[in-house]
Amino acid sequence: METEHNEVPQKKKNIWELVSGIAFLGLGGYRLYSHFLTEVTVSNLRLLFAVAFVGFGIYSLYKYYK
Repeated sequence: METEHNEVPQKKKNIWELVSGIAFLGLGGYRLYSHFLTEVTVSNLRLLFAVAFVGFGIYSLYKYYK
């Protein structure tokens, strides 16, 4: 008896998801670091964008490694 192996071909990973994830995570993390751990104050809008960048960076890295 032969058993069939139904292998699903893996989807090709998009390198730009990895690059954008690292870039957005780094930029947002730097903005949050500079706001909370140094004397530099940023506006609320920039702080909101920094949180959004971190979120998008995490999402891009999740999509890449999924």
